[in-house]
Amino acid sequence: MELEALIQKLTREVIQQLNSETATRTDAPKETVLIFGKRDDTYTEPLLSLINSTARILFLDEEWRDKAIDRHVLPLLTLGQMGELSQGMARGRIGGEVLTTVLSGKTVEVVRYGYTYYQDTAPEALLRLYEAQKETLKGFGIKEFEPMGQDLLRSRKRLITETEVQKARDKGAVTLQVPADAWITPLAAEFARDNSIEILKK
Repeated sequence: MELEALIQKLTREVIQQLNSETATRTDAPKETVLIFGKRDDTYTEPLLSLINSTARILFLDEEWRDKAIDRHVLPLLTLGQMGELSQGMARGRIGGEVLTTVLSGKTVEVVRYGYTYYQDTAPEALLRLYEAQKETLKGFGIKEFEPMGQDLLRSRKRLITETEVQKARDKGAVTLQVPADAWITPLAAEFARDNSIEILKK
């Protein structure tokens, strides 16, 4: 899959998740979401029809600096950006804005980490390096995008424990999607049954 098509798909998913979350909270105040990308990029054009009127979506190429931003979303964190940011550095506009955002004490939500595309082929030592960088970034305020109140919650973990299922329940999920080769502990399976949560291997 080409990078442009991938970014387009990821950005569509982010907008849909943001809109779904807002739609489930009818009394929620209007949110302003900053997407780390440009509105006039080819991958953002199809998103305009998906924007829910209850959420204001802004892009980097728009006037957003004087506005109160509720959420900062990065559709894809590339390998280069991940390495630089984990060392407290950044190159390029997007990386610079992400670094400035976390230096300002705000959180950046990442929809997809670039290294996950190579999970099945990359050497184990390299994957451990990327996982360590991901943990470092989490300490900086760069974390995985996990919308609240979603019926479906995805986990990339290969070991599903009771704690993982509890987190899904606390976020309002009724289905927890896990990798096809994930191992589910007996306590996790029991907790899922007791709380009417479906664990779906995919």
